This record gives sequence, structure tokens and C-alpha cells, in this order.
Amino acid sequence: MATIKTISRAQLAERTNKLMTLLEEMHEQYEALLALLKTRKESIRVGDVNQLRDCITQEREQLRLIDHTNRQREALATELERVWPSASGRVMDAVAQRLRSPDDNRFQDLRDRLRDTVEAVQHEYAVLKTVGETLLAHVSGLMQRMHLLSSPVAVYGRDGKVGRKRPVVSGLDTRT
Repeated sequence: MATIKTISRAQLAERTNKLMTLLEEMHEQYEALLALLKTRKESIRVGDVNQLRDCITQEREQLRLIDHTNRQREALATELERVWPSASGRVMDAVAQRLRSPDDNRFQDLRDRLRDTVEAVQHEYAVLKTVGETLLAHVSGLMQRMHLLSSPVAVYGRDGKVGRKRPVVSGLDTRT
């Protein structure tokens, strides 16, 4: 556990306001990322490769912004932990507890909205992963089918002519 640091009320207010600002920025950044993910899913659905490429480029930039903001939030949270040590090690819980008042639950509300948005982003990524895997499996199946149809076999068939490779249907009884 870190040593307890003493700072003035003004400095503490400045840091908590900065934390609120960072959380608001992160929420806006995650909302923008969520919109990009939905656009990417739509571009896959309609087969717009250019829009898909643009979405992926914009997503990467958005993720860089989120990472930068998150690093700032972590640094500030580490600094606040020195002022308000948390027994559980969860700095945001300690900050929420200290900032909680009957009239002002802004911090808690913002934290909850950010959590909901992050969960929505994670859900969209899971959907996109499934869509990508399904599309890849479909393309792989098409490629295998094209290979079977276009690959001649250098053996003679029953009629004495060189034939094409035909799929052979067979089965194996594993129960008996």
C-alpha cells in the first residue's frame, strides 16, 4: 500500500475535477468507438470494402485516444490513492465513496454510464468477431468447393477416360 500523501483541499478538488473530466472524455471516446463498430458491422453486411477499411482506420485512432486518456486516468487515480488509500485496492470505489453526497452523485452516475458503454463496446466486438469467423468459414467452404470443381484427377474412370475428382460420400459405423 502506498504512503498517505497530504494535499490541500484546492489541490484535491482540482484533481477530482480532472478525474471527472477524464471520465467524461473516456465516455465520449467509447461512444464514438461504439458508433464506429456499428458502422463497421453494417459495412460488412452490405459488403462495402472501402467503408470497412475507413472504419478500421478510424477505430485504431479512436483506440489510441482511449489508451492515452486511460493512461492519464490511471496516473491521476494512483495519485489520488496516495491521498485516499483504499483497502480493496479499487481506487475508483474509494474516490466514489469520498465524493458521494445526497445531492451529487455525478461521479457515480458517470462511472456507471462509462461502464455500460464499455460493456456495449465489448458486446459489439464479440458480435464482430462472430461475424468475421462466420464469414471466414463461408469463404473457406467456397474455396474448397472451387478447388474440388477445378482439380482434374490424372486417373482413368470406369469408362476409360480421364475424369474429374468427384466427392466421395462414405461413412464409418463407429457403434458396432
